[in-house]
Amino acid sequence: MTLIGVPRESAEGERRVALVPKIVERLRALGLEVVVESGAGDGTMISDEDYERAGATIGDPWPADVVVKGEKRQADEEGKRKQLAAGVLGLDMYNMREPLKKAGLIYIDEPESD
Repeated sequence: MTLIGVPRESAEGERRVALVPKIVERLRALGLEVVVESGAGDGTMISDEDYERAGATIGDPWPADVVVKGEKRQADEEGKRKQLAAGVLGLDMYNMREPLKKAGLIYIDEPESD
């Protein structure tokens, strides 16, 4: 089963989160697992419990098959994942395109080459 990770955004002043609980529900309905870093939704007043009710687990998102972020990778995140995935950042797994489109994450771009 594919695991999608949602880290807490670390850019200064960033309050957004890459996935909201409603999208977590859609991904779970497609058979995908979601792990959300504790506090990832704090800036948008979404609690860890909200994510758990939607079907996510709370934990380390970085070992996931696909990691989604709303903001570009920050210096403190370097080395955690070679590539990131998100609506505007691209996917690191080609086969995830269609399930994520069906889940409502419809804008998918290619990751930058190293």
